[in-house]
Order: sequence, then C-alpha cells, then structure tokens
Amino acid sequence: MNDFFLLQASVKDDSFPLFHNLIQLRLQIKFVGWDVIPHFLEKSPYLEVLVIELSVITTNKLDRVPKCLSPCLRKVYGVGFQGHVHELEMVEYLLKNASSLELIQICSFNLMSPESKLFLLQKLSEFPRRSRACKLKFM
Repeated sequence: MNDFFLLQASVKDDSFPLFHNLIQLRLQIKFVGWDVIPHFLEKSPYLEVLVIELSVITTNKLDRVPKCLSPCLRKVYGVGFQGHVHELEMVEYLLKNASSLELIQICSFNLMSPESKLFLLQKLSEFPRRSRACKLKFM
C-alpha cells in the first residue's frame, strides 16, 4: 500500500483525481479533514473498504455529502469517533446510501464515558440502512 498525502488547499471538485484502482482507503483526519471524505467517495468507483481515523478533536461540520457512493463499498471502519454531529451525519449518510455495505465498525474516543458510548450506540442503531446485510459494531 502506498501513502498519498493531500493538503486541504488542494481539494477542489474540478481538480480532484479519479482513483480507478483504489479498493481500500485509510484516511487519517487531522484538524480540518472532513472535506476530503466526499471527494474520495465520489472519485473512487471501486472502493470496498474505508477506514477513517480521527487523531484529534474535530469540530468542523461536513460541508457537503458525496454525490454518489461506490456500489462496491462493503466495509467502513471509524477510529476515534467522539459523537459529534458531523460524525453521526457521515455514518448516517453511509448507512442510508451504501447499497452493498456489510459492516460499519466504530471505535470511540478513549476518554468517552460509558454513558456517552451507550447514547452514541443507541443513536447509531436508529439510523436506517439501505443494505439489509449491514451490521453495526461499536467498541
């Protein structure tokens, strides 16, 4: 697997490249990184596995959702989730629109209280799923 570094300033709809051969993607989101997710989802037609790692507290809201998702997207892993509205919106969008999704696995932020984790799990469980085969795991 090769590393690809993308600066926030370089994310533009018209200049974002198409990734024909991208099957698995691990995004390490630092500071303001949410805006890159829709671009990758739109420009990766064969993406099967998406890993989102949040390494710092992110509070910026996702400005837009992807226009389309890869019909191949089967697994999504989220690491460091804290229960912010924008995180929940992204998970809800994926559950509602990923037709082949088999698994969304969320690992919460280490400092989250058990009560907060339970609330987050309940909230995630309420979201409708386009794929009946999709399982939700929360750790």
